[in-house]
Amino acid sequence: MPIILGKKQRCPDCGAIAFGSLQIRQAWGGQDYLELACEKCWTTYRCDLPRLEKKILYLDQHAISLMMRSQETGKNDLWSNLFDRLKPLVQWQRIICPTSWEHQQESELSVSRYSSLMKTCRTLAMGNRLRGSREIQNTQIYEALKAFMRGEGATWHFESRDAFKDDPNAWHNYFAIDVDFDRQPKQVADRRQSKMDVHKVMESLYSDPEYLQGSFEEYVQRETEGFAHGLIGVYDKDRGELLEMMCGLRPPDPLALLSSPGTQVVQRVLMTIQQESCADDHNSKVREFFFSPQFASVPVVNINAILG
Repeated sequence: MPIILGKKQRCPDCGAIAFGSLQIRQAWGGQDYLELACEKCWTTYRCDLPRLEKKILYLDQHAISLMMRSQETGKNDLWSNLFDRLKPLVQWQRIICPTSWEHQQESELSVSRYSSLMKTCRTLAMGNRLRGSREIQNTQIYEALKAFMRGEGATWHFESRDAFKDDPNAWHNYFAIDVDFDRQPKQVADRRQSKMDVHKVMESLYSDPEYLQGSFEEYVQRETEGFAHGLIGVYDKDRGELLEMMCGLRPPDPLALLSSPGTQVVQRVLMTIQQESCADDHNSKVREFFFSPQFASVPVVNINAILG
């Protein structure tokens, strides 16, 4: 039986006061519509909805945290006022404040406040979620690889919807369902330690006079090449460990059979080159790509290099 939401009206077919809104049907790039139904006779009607052009506002983790704390403490400050202004705009389908994998990862580091942080995120996201940064990065790297294989420069054209899993301009439904899995304390602790280790490395680099020598362009080039070396280094390490296990030189480790994100990037590049290149040495071709202008032009890689 259909579950009618909101006020019920007289059904145009059976006359029962059991007719109303059932759900919003979403169609990517197509016509969203409101589905009306009767609880008694199950008659359904379609009511087309106008196309929306929502404004997209990205809130970083710091802003989310400050708004959450203002809500919890009842403070009447900039951040509580911001939340109070954003929430109705989201409900009126004028803007979206999408959540992301990065929001969730950062929130997990604050174990005691995780639920509150994600509640703030999801209240303003209404089901809108950005594609993961690794997914975007890998897509862009593959586009650069195709240009490299053609011997052409990579060109980039962006649409806002490219960053989303679903159409950001779609009408959001009455409910947005989110599911959380149990967070393992050890994984959270390892992630926190990893973040601290990265900060220490960055601090040591920026305190090294030799690292900061040269022009800004040279600095960006060093960062880009460092990222390329890192990808290849992780791939070589994972491949070496796997070969040692296969030869019985090291004990079996199920986790070692799972490729790291960096290894997956190199593997996909290698497979593409093997399928499409006539080169005899595919591994050399892989390294040539990772130090090519096409790879250096990848937007995610370039932005990360600029930010350091």
